[in-house]
Amino acid sequence: MAEEAKKEDEKEETKTAFGLGELRKLVEETVNSIVKPAKEVEGKAQEKAGEHTESRLSRSSDIADMVSQQVARMKEREERDTREKGWDDSIKKLVEVTAEKPPVERRRVHKIMGWGDNE
Repeated sequence: MAEEAKKEDEKEETKTAFGLGELRKLVEETVNSIVKPAKEVEGKAQEKAGEHTESRLSRSSDIADMVSQQVARMKEREERDTREKGWDDSIKKLVEVTAEKPPVERRRVHKIMGWGDNE
């Protein structure tokens, strides 16, 4: 029995022991199984990053357009406010100028001498 156990142990050792070629092949397969999916993921990640960069670059021009539109609206609003304020000021001046003034009281001397209104 002891001899049979020794033979079985030797068989197991020969089965589990790898030769240099087998070991090299095993290492290459393991490395390839890890690296190949990583390369695929890297390629996909680069594509997605490129798309993201393109969208971000196009978005910045959209933002610049939005900002320029807002600035233009602000300038138009300021010009309109200035114009309306000018109209209000000119209307106030016209109202003051055209307002009826109370009649000036003339003394009796003015009436006799014919100065001013002869009422």
